[in-house]
Amino acid sequence: MQVILENAGADLGSLILNHSGTWVLAAQCLKGNTHLSTTPLDNADTLPLSIINTVKRSQQTLLINDIDQDTSFPGDTYLIQQQPKSLLCTPIGHQG
Repeated sequence: MQVILENAGADLGSLILNHSGTWVLAAQCLKGNTHLSTTPLDNADTLPLSIINTVKRSQQTLLINDIDQDTSFPGDTYLIQQQPKSLLCTPIGHQG
């Protein structure tokens, strides 16, 4: 995860996995420190859940270059509190 974040120029990255129908926050990397986890996605308050749910449903990558100018997710608590500059959420498919 650290290599991916460095190449993307990102400060924070999260890996969310589907464990038998339950989505969990498996790992989170912040400024070079990676933390493994088994936190259910519904209990993860450090993620933009509306964006993650959109990508889960659509199976399409979502890239927002300037969150200040984007009005697609106005009520997302994470976006309001953390105020990131940009965001990328992409599905990782298995054999597809």
